[in-house]
Amino acid sequence: MFQSISDDETGSIIRADFMDRLLSSFFNPIVNKNKSKVITDKDLTKEVLDFRFELLDIEKSGSRVTLHFDVMSLKNDKALILSHNDMLLYDDKGIETKADKVIIGNKTSHDHYSHVVSYNLIQETSVPMKITFTKISSSAQFATLLKVGFSDDEAKSNFEFRELYFGDESEDFSEVIEEKGNWSKETLGFKYELLDFEKTGTDVVFTFTITSKDRDKTIGLSHKGVFLYDDKGLETMADIIIIGNKTTRDHYTEFVNYNLIEGIQVPLIISFKNIASSATGVALLKIEFSDGQNNSNIQIRKLTFPKVKTNNNSKATNNNNSTVNNVSTKLSGCSELYFYRKNGFLECEETVYLYNHGELLVKLEPGTRYKSLVCDDRSFKLSAKTNPNEIAYSTSKPDIELGQKYYFKVGCAVGVSTVSLQENKKGEKDINSNGKFKRKTQILTLTEY
Repeated sequence: MFQSISDDETGSIIRADFMDRLLSSFFNPIVNKNKSKVITDKDLTKEVLDFRFELLDIEKSGSRVTLHFDVMSLKNDKALILSHNDMLLYDDKGIETKADKVIIGNKTSHDHYSHVVSYNLIQETSVPMKITFTKISSSAQFATLLKVGFSDDEAKSNFEFRELYFGDESEDFSEVIEEKGNWSKETLGFKYELLDFEKTGTDVVFTFTITSKDRDKTIGLSHKGVFLYDDKGLETMADIIIIGNKTTRDHYTEFVNYNLIEGIQVPLIISFKNIASSATGVALLKIEFSDGQNNSNIQIRKLTFPKVKTNNNSKATNNNNSTVNNVSTKLSGCSELYFYRKNGFLECEETVYLYNHGELLVKLEPGTRYKSLVCDDRSFKLSAKTNPNEIAYSTSKPDIELGQKYYFKVGCAVGVSTVSLQENKKGEKDINSNGKFKRKTQILTLTEY
């Protein structure tokens, strides 16, 4: 497609494959490329100077783009030296942008302070790395080129990715609207996880957890910055926001600030009143927030209420506290369940099928780990098989106490599959041993019993 021409009779065109990607969302809406945050036809793993860089995720919020990697030294312990001045991103218009910050492990390179960071990598132990660009065009849809320079103690090198597509800033629930606990979003260093959403009469309540991922810091929210648009497009401002043990409520307190401790999940509850009783879903939920220096927002689209409940308690309908207290009680009793299968010399290569009450939960490859959140009473009868048609030789019937953590190790040695509940200290150590896993912890939605 011809794009432009200059006075010297030279011009530019858009390549056919780029044009197809740009226009497909308008003329072929069945193809939803924003379902994956990283869309590329290239290998997402690069091995250079005996380092392995694996691109895990891309996030774009406004003009900010963050790329998440796992980094590993393959042959020996050695230092990886990085500078955000050696990291360049070229957007879909060819505009060059230099990185503003790189974080590897617990060390940071940041403009105005130090642009270089050196991190000692232990052989075959993966470490998380994030590269952040803050001046990308808000209209950019993909990166034509990402170039990352680095060095060890002896040599310099670099690697490149091309045609990296940014995920949509608003999440599409069209294929998962009946599932809960499987949506998460990271912005400004905060991670939001949606646990539940429900409609009772004209009240709608969303239940999240929120975590600060990189340091202790304050998050600020106001009900005047949180809006729900129902399936008819009608706008409603939030009535109550509760984070931890602090509350904002219309006519009383407009803002709420909460100090989040790094890595600690805190409940976030957002309540709306006077939603149309005929509303069957949410076209858009928009939550604006700040970290004291920067403002951002998250958006969730196309939510369908799983079940419209009738509120038989008129007092509960008219009392703001009743709705909030019920949800707070429900959230405070959640348990975290971890299922993991480590890489190991004795571990078999076959897939292990994990069942609960005979129904398949998940297929575990060596080096995979999963996290589930359970917020109500249910029973468990876990079993593991390498072949769905065989008899399960190992079962576990744990008594789950709400509010606790449980770690289940799944294994396959000498052809026999096992699932066993681990002591908490050992289980926590296992699940955090990144060198024993191929991927980060994934969310698993459990079947209810």
